Amino acid sequence: GQEHVLREGDQLWLNDVWVDVTAFASLATQVRGAHQAERYDAALESAWDAEALYLGPVRPRPGDSPETSQKLRDIEDLRRAMPLDAALSALRAGDAQAAVDLARVCIAEDRFSERAYRCLMEAYGQLGELGLSLRAFDHCRRRLVEELGVDPSPETTALHQRLLAQPVSFTAEPRGLDRRRSSSVEALAASRRIHLEVDEAALLALRVVAAAPAPLGATPLEAIVTQRGGAGEWLHHLRAMVDSGVLDEGVGGFAFRDPLVRNAMLRSMRPQPREALVAEVA
Repeated sequence: GQEHVLREGDQLWLNDVWVDVTAFASLATQVRGAHQAERYDAALESAWDAEALYLGPVRPRPGDSPETSQKLRDIEDLRRAMPLDAALSALRAGDAQAAVDLARVCIAEDRFSERAYRCLMEAYGQLGELGLSLRAFDHCRRRLVEELGVDPSPETTALHQRLLAQPVSFTAEPRGLDRRRSSSVEALAASRRIHLEVDEAALLALRVVAAAPAPLGATPLEAIVTQRGGAGEWLHHLRAMVDSGVLDEGVGGFAFRDPLVRNAMLRSMRPQPREALVAEVA
C-alpha cells in the first residue's frame, strides 16, 4: 500500500517491506561479520540463505540515478566477496565439501582469485584428495602465467609445497568428495534455473510441493494452487520437471527428488509466506 512508499527528493523508497535484494545484502553482510567473529557455522548458514535469493547479476540501467546505480554496484561487490567468506568459514568449520563448492563459485566469479584457489586446495587436502588439490594449484598457476604474465604469490606457492610434502598413506582411506549427492551450490543453481524457466503458476505449484512434508497428489495440489490464484499449464510444467529428473511422481504424488533442491526452493521464498505455506500443507 501507499503507506510503504516513501519519497525522498526525486527517489521513491519502500519502507517496512521485505525485498529480496535488501534481504540478500543483509545476509551477505552477516556472512562477513560472522566470519570475522569466527562464528563459522553462522556464516555458512547465512551464506546458503543469501545464495538462495541470488538469481543473477543486478546491474545499473541507463535511467537509474547515481544513488541507485551505486547501490546496485554495492550489491554485486557483496556478491563477489560473500562466497569467499563463506568458503573460508566452511573450511574453518570442518565442512570441506561446502568449502570446495563455495570456492568453485568464487573462482567462477573471479578466475584470478588466489585466495579462492588456496581455499580450494586446502579443502581438497582435508578431504584426502591430494591429486585434486595439486591440480587446483596447476590451474591457478597456468591462468596467472598465461593470462596475466605473473607467477602465483608466495602464499600460494608455500601451500603447494606443503601439500607436496605431505606423506602419502597407502592404508588410510581418504574421505573424498561425496559425488553421490548434489552439492548445495548445484541445488541452488537448479533452483535458479527453475525460477527462470517456469511461469508464476508453475512456480507456485513447485513451492507447494517443496513445502509439503510428504509427496503431494495432483488433486490437493490443484486445490491449493487454485486457492492461491494459480492458473494455466502449471501441471504440464510439473510433469516436465518429472521428465527432467527434478521431481518424482509416485503413487503418493509429486515430491522433489533432491532434498537440497527442495530446501533451496523454500529458502528462495519470503519468510512469512514460506511459514504460512508450510503450515497450510502440513
